[in-house]
Amino acid sequence: MDRLKRFEYCGEGLFPYIEKVLNLLHPEKKEAFLSDEFVQVISSDKPERGFQITFHGSVKSIVYINICHIKKQCVVENGHTEEDCFIYGIAHEMAHHFAWKGERWLLEKEANDWLKKWGNFDELIKKMNHREPIDEKEGYILGYNRANTQDKDWLWEAFFAYLVLWDKKELYRKQVDEIIDRLKSKVKSYLDEEDCNTHYLEGLAFGIMKRVREILAGKTSGKGGD
Repeated sequence: MDRLKRFEYCGEGLFPYIEKVLNLLHPEKKEAFLSDEFVQVISSDKPERGFQITFHGSVKSIVYINICHIKKQCVVENGHTEEDCFIYGIAHEMAHHFAWKGERWLLEKEANDWLKKWGNFDELIKKMNHREPIDEKEGYILGYNRANTQDKDWLWEAFFAYLVLWDKKELYRKQVDEIIDRLKSKVKSYLDEEDCNTHYLEGLAFGIMKRVREILAGKTSGKGGD
């Protein structure tokens, strides 16, 4: 608990929940979070209208918890316990901090995947997560499998531009949605799926971009895109 005191901007009321999240993590990841001086946890118990915080050190990543939103959406509207809501909310945003260093294009799924890999959160995720995992979306497997049959160089040239856009850390959510829309249009012409609905096209787009990510990983590791 003493090591949590440097998260002074979130208020001590969240400390018990943060501690429970850390105890569900594998020891090495728990230590990685506690010793990362560039991350801070902040919270607010009011609807966001803006507020100012002065940090005493260098901060590169912020885990933000909106207490008002958690209580309204998770507890009141969805009927979960307050403890489950806070533990899941903190854990999920903490996972985004770590997963941001990896395949951040997967957004919500990547955070839960990280939690499953590095902690004991499976039961909580199943209980709390209302978003359909991207890799279970209709069309995802088809998009990924078809992309695997394409020439790597062609696939790279056709979709790398979207990867570059997505990797810009300063993107707003609206801009991310615009990229997804552009991706869906590109995928529709690429796969010649004339009757696909929006949901299906999104799955196709994410499946193809998963393969493009793999090509990027191959290129950066010197494996030539394999």
